Amino acid sequence: MLRNLAVYLLLSLSMVTILADEAMPLLEFIKDGEVIESRAMTQEEFAAYIQLKSIEQKINKLQDPLDEFQQALNIETQLVEEEVKKMEAKLKEIRIESLADLSQLSALGEIDMTKVEAMLEQMQPMLDEVTDMTDEISSSTNNFKDVIMKNYKESDIDQIKIIDGKDDKITFGRNKTFLNL
Repeated sequence: MLRNLAVYLLLSLSMVTILADEAMPLLEFIKDGEVIESRAMTQEEFAAYIQLKSIEQKINKLQDPLDEFQQALNIETQLVEEEVKKMEAKLKEIRIESLADLSQLSALGEIDMTKVEAMLEQMQPMLDEVTDMTDEISSSTNNFKDVIMKNYKESDIDQIKIIDGKDDKITFGRNKTFLNL
């Protein structure tokens, strides 16, 4: 038990050292274009910020495969649309004057959706992951907003700039990004 406690303390100390070594991002609170407060993030704000950045990294990892899937799906959708146009053109040529003429409709054939269905099935786990992340994104964003705005009412602030040495400036505000004030 003493060994476990020692390991826990060492891990905790190393985390504190890592956090202390890393410069805290700065916050600028802006109202009517004027900076009303500029300060370093608190540990609580930084923890919420790191949680939000973690989700951003997860989303970024999914972005390329989702973009590739979207492009492939667009190509397949265009092919299906072309088949539909061909079928519509054929349908305009068919004249149905009796029940016997209905057999002409079978000549139109069917649109093959198997490739699109296979693509959707293959991407379903990733699409489910994105869907599951929406709750996590919402929760983390709300937590971050609550922590950052602890000392302000929403009407007190128009924008919040996060100045992070790694990412330069990130601006949140009514007209900027997902963190609506």
